[in-house]
Amino acid sequence: MIKKFYLYFLFLSIFSYNVFALDGYVKTSFSYADKEWDFLPSIPQSFDTSSNDALEVFLLRNKFGLLINSTEFELDVQRSSEPKNVNLTSTNNSIEIFYLIESDLAISLGLEHQEADTQYIECYEFTGLIIGSCDGYDLKITNSKPQFDPLDENILMIDGKAQTIKMSLTKAVSNILADEIKLTVSMTEHEFNWLTPLSEIKSGFLYNLQLGNGTLGSIIESTLSRLPQLDPWDSYVANFNIKKDFQINKHSTIFYDTSFLYYSQDNYSSLSTSLPNNNLMIKLGIKYIYNDFELSLHGTIYKNNLLGFEQIVLNQRTEHYFDQNFGLIGIDLKYTF
Repeated sequence: MIKKFYLYFLFLSIFSYNVFALDGYVKTSFSYADKEWDFLPSIPQSFDTSSNDALEVFLLRNKFGLLINSTEFELDVQRSSEPKNVNLTSTNNSIEIFYLIESDLAISLGLEHQEADTQYIECYEFTGLIIGSCDGYDLKITNSKPQFDPLDENILMIDGKAQTIKMSLTKAVSNILADEIKLTVSMTEHEFNWLTPLSEIKSGFLYNLQLGNGTLGSIIESTLSRLPQLDPWDSYVANFNIKKDFQINKHSTIFYDTSFLYYSQDNYSSLSTSLPNNNLMIKLGIKYIYNDFELSLHGTIYKNNLLGFEQIVLNQRTEHYFDQNFGLIGIDLKYTF
């Protein structure tokens, strides 16, 4: 968290020498999901828990605004076969510059960089045969080539990152359905890399070892084909968002925040025929406002998992989850100055 504040302070210093003369807000957010919860749409059975931890700063001076955000996303997956525990942790840092065309109309340009921590996997199970170095392994395979040194005792390592550029048009309105409408178009470049000595098994005894209804080599090839593709690929999103607050009393409001997006890819080799090309997000909550502070509690549901909302999570290894619902509950604390 301290590192985040240093990053923000650097950007604030560049944006203005007199930070305290600016208007804006600081907001911290946390959301969480657990597959044991039955009051939200059931998340995929393999997803054990998921969380988002974010810090956001917005500054406004004259007709220009600056939004800076840093979010840590975590997903814990529990499987019945090796690897039984798979954890994804990624950090998304973004910056967005706004220009007020009119008092109720703004255009913005944003950049995001999301990068996952390296995943190290000790073992992989192939039709009952456990290869690796975990407890209970059946076969240990290593390779002395220098390129495999980063693996240490692991059988597989995976890296991933996503870089996004986006443009938005935001309009303030005042009607029964919306206080704000926003249209965003974005392009994301996805890059994954993985390393395993299993990729070197292309012939010989191990390749031809009979295992179940096939050979170990053919089963390994089939498994490796479901890892994230090594060639970079792009995704495109058009997102339409509506927000509305309903006043309850002097200090309280209820609100909704909903987004519908269209999603497409270029140069992505999908293994699924059911990967959706759209998603719907609905967030409902209540806010308590006292002076310059705002506390909100909310629940969020997604029609097609996190498709288009968390760019780092989609690849050939995970795409079969993206026709399922996903839900979170969260809390935000905001200070306006």
